[in-house]
Amino acid sequence: MAVVSLVLHALAYVKGDRIYGSKATINVWRLKIQQPNELSLSQIWILDGVFSLDNIETGWQVIVSFKLSHEMNEKL
Repeated sequence: MAVVSLVLHALAYVKGDRIYGSKATINVWRLKIQQPNELSLSQIWILDGVFSLDNIETGWQVIVSFKLSHEMNEKL
């Protein structure tokens, strides 16, 4: 069986000395999971500089676990 890995993502960034917040819409309605061990993820990262360890992350993911016989596991 061939393993196919497909990653789709979008990126936006802003440069500036003072950023006071961020706003985004994360769509978690009917995430598409079709096969065991697939992952659907919606996520926002706010980072302080390039490769910085100062960050804020929030998101939602749905995983179909092969071990749980195709049961959906939702993680916040």
